[in-house]
Parts: sequence; structure tokens; C-alpha cells
Amino acid sequence: MFSSLEYTMLLEASGDKHRCYLDYGAMKMEFLFKLGEPFDYTGADGTKAKCTVTLQGDNTLVDRYKTAEGASWQTVREVDKAAGTMKTTTTFDSFPNVACVQQLVKL
Repeated sequence: MFSSLEYTMLLEASGDKHRCYLDYGAMKMEFLFKLGEPFDYTGADGTKAKCTVTLQGDNTLVDRYKTAEGASWQTVREVDKAAGTMKTTTTFDSFPNVACVQQLVKL
């Protein structure tokens, strides 16, 4: 279990196109997408899924993932611009009582 994990996440928007860049140090990942449109996702562990990102209100992103084998999960990112934080909660459809929660701080 991790009590601390350091990485860089950059979220950018240009018109209707979005970019998510993740830098874990030894590994870097980049995703290009449009809100509401499924795109091919490959996770850090090699998991392949279709992902659809939607915006709820003006501060919450919801990512829905589904693999070809039927596994599905979602990640909800709640941004607090005033505090410079983002709470990220990932839940798995087959394990509804399990969640991974991260509190990220803008540097």
C-alpha cells in the first residue's frame, strides 16, 4: 500500500480536443481525446480499454473504461481550483465496495 506517490499530471484543452499527460518518472503516458467520444486507452500495466471522458458541471471529469473482456471501472476527478487540489476516486463495477482515492496537489 502506498501512502505517498509522486507523479506529474498535465490536463490541457484546445477547442474540443483534450490532452492528458502523465509522467511517473520511469514511464510517461499521453492520451488525446474529445469529451464524450470513446478512445483507445492503454494503462501503465498494459491493460487495453475503451475510455470515454465526460465533464460534469465545471469541475468534475468522469472517465469510464471498459475492456474487451468486459471489465469496467470509472475514475472521477473533482477539481478545487481555489485550493489547488484534485480528488481522484476510482471504483470498479465488479467490486462496488472498493475504491482507490488520491488527493493531488497542484505545484
